[in-house]
Amino acid sequence: MERLGYSIRSVQKEFNISASESVSDQDIINHISATYGHRGVWLTKDRSSKREHGELIRASRISVIWIKRQTLSTIQQHRIVTHCYHYTYQDLVEANRAMRWEVNFHGQRNRERITLKRL
Repeated sequence: MERLGYSIRSVQKEFNISASESVSDQDIINHISATYGHRGVWLTKDRSSKREHGELIRASRISVIWIKRQTLSTIQQHRIVTHCYHYTYQDLVEANRAMRWEVNFHGQRNRERITLKRL
């Protein structure tokens, strides 16, 4: 996505780690806040982060997109990111504040539908 001009970075690239390594949600939230401020957006499938780190997310003023579906192929992830990018970017520019969204990927091959809901 970065090669196509999107300002999207993976955890592996941002933290200079391998795909088998992980970074805690708290470290990701703090990093996004410190590096990108209220323009930073965290795209995550970790639904528990809403409860566990809600206070930190609000305090850090980052935006979050929660993906409801846990198992996604690389192509499905790409479709979600490209579908959501335009809408979330426009929301952020117009609102000039942190926002929250929930995205869901419905259906199977050739009948897929992506829904994005502002929370």
